[in-house]
Amino acid sequence: MDAEFTRVYDEYNNRVSAVKQTAEQIVMLWAELGTPQAQTDDRIIRCYRETPEQLGLHQDDMKRLSLRRDKLLDEKRNREKKLNNLKAQVDALWERLSIDESERRAFLARSRGCGLKTINDFEDELSRLNELKRQNLHLFVEDARGRLQRLWDELYISEEEAVEFTPMFCGESAAALQLEWVLTILQMSTAMLFYLHMKQRLNVSNLSKNNAHQHCSSSTNTARSSEIVKTLQQPARTRRDY
Repeated sequence: MDAEFTRVYDEYNNRVSAVKQTAEQIVMLWAELGTPQAQTDDRIIRCYRETPEQLGLHQDDMKRLSLRRDKLLDEKRNREKKLNNLKAQVDALWERLSIDESERRAFLARSRGCGLKTINDFEDELSRLNELKRQNLHLFVEDARGRLQRLWDELYISEEEAVEFTPMFCGESAAALQLEWVLTILQMSTAMLFYLHMKQRLNVSNLSKNNAHQHCSSSTNTARSSEIVKTLQQPARTRRDY
């Protein structure tokens, strides 16, 4: 009899502890998600600290409570995923637009957590930055052209090859969508040529004692550079916009 009483008593305490823990997690998640009071459960808020047993200790009661907690956890994960995506886009535009560091800190200070207000704040900031980017798109294009030109010079791309690369010489009167496409192509070609340039420098360093092999490596890399330019020019030449 004593053993059975002890077993029942321990089971009771374990269930009370489990219910209390689950209820505490629910209340914490409501706070993190910024859940309006009308969408919370007064009974849980009233009982979770002092009288969690009043929330029910049957298996069905505990299962319902756990499902409610799990649903909130899923919502939190979804919001965090969305916020991470928004933050990455905002950070990238902050860098590209040279937004002042103090302005960034002020925004992050008032846009914390994973509530709907925070998501709305980041969406609004992203819209503002995209509009600012659109207004200054021609500056980004010119910067990308400058970086690409420097790589061409270092890789000894001939003028004949360079002049065929249409995005490099697209007029500034092009529409915003066209300039966006030009910027994308320029950034892609710059990244590819920069990789090739670094690879060339590494080859020259490793083979500094073999002049003949250096010349062969440089010629090969220059030929590859030409192939990249010709490959990247193809989409541009098929577009009537240019």
